Amino acid sequence: MFARMRWLLRLLSLPIITCLFGSCAAKNHLAAKPLLQFGEARSASLPNRFELLNWNVYKGRRPNFSREFQRLATAAEIITLQEASTCCSAEMQNIQKVLPPGRLLQMVGVLQYADGQAGVATVSTARTQRVFSVPSPDGEPLVNLRKSSIITTYGLAGSSRSLMVANTHGLNLPGKLWFGQASFERQIRDVAEMLARHDGPIMWAGDFNTHDAGKTVALKALTDRLGLVRVPVRHAERLMHSKVAALEIDHVYVRGLKASAEAVEHHDSSDHAPILVWLSLP
Repeated sequence: MFARMRWLLRLLSLPIITCLFGSCAAKNHLAAKPLLQFGEARSASLPNRFELLNWNVYKGRRPNFSREFQRLATAAEIITLQEASTCCSAEMQNIQKVLPPGRLLQMVGVLQYADGQAGVATVSTARTQRVFSVPSPDGEPLVNLRKSSIITTYGLAGSSRSLMVANTHGLNLPGKLWFGQASFERQIRDVAEMLARHDGPIMWAGDFNTHDAGKTVALKALTDRLGLVRVPVRHAERLMHSKVAALEIDHVYVRGLKASAEAVEHHDSSDHAPILVWLSLP
């Protein structure tokens, strides 16, 4: 019996157990425009060579988060965060103090806690031209907590076309145990439909929670149709892998951009490793 329980816990993983039993204070945040803004961008457009930091920051709960985030974020013109929050840790409650100067943070808060919200956030040195909040159509099975995406567009220096950036935190439980993955496919399809209407460069980054082969195949099929190419991450074995299978769950996809270098740093300031990618116009 105990062996069976350990197997079940491994499948669900500790974050899901936390959702089931420890997040009673969290509720779906279904406001018409669940968008928060902090800080101010320093420029009107992005340079034609820029750096991306993609990171699930675990709501800033780890002790070294603030120091490591500031170190990694200093040179990044675009930062895509999953599990960003305005609660859960002193650093995230005072997010403006954590942001390097000259940055605009825009966040889709889909979870409401007693002392703040949580969701995805995109940070930029450039002012956004357009912003779209895209909560998942469905919640997680059993707990019905939604995940979210935020889509932003930016001008690019020396180009008449704009860059569209999508930042997604994928549904976790679909595809595990007896849960089908249709809700995950609906979530990523909603984002893809918006990306398909953009005729300029695209970047789609996030923690997609592709714990299983089915979700991985569905995401690849969708990005292939959009003409997006997955950026290969050097030292990818250091990324957080699924506890169920040796599959990567954090990804960066691009179209109309050249990935000149990419790297991963791993430390204990989150349960995910941050991804650093250097990008440029062809």
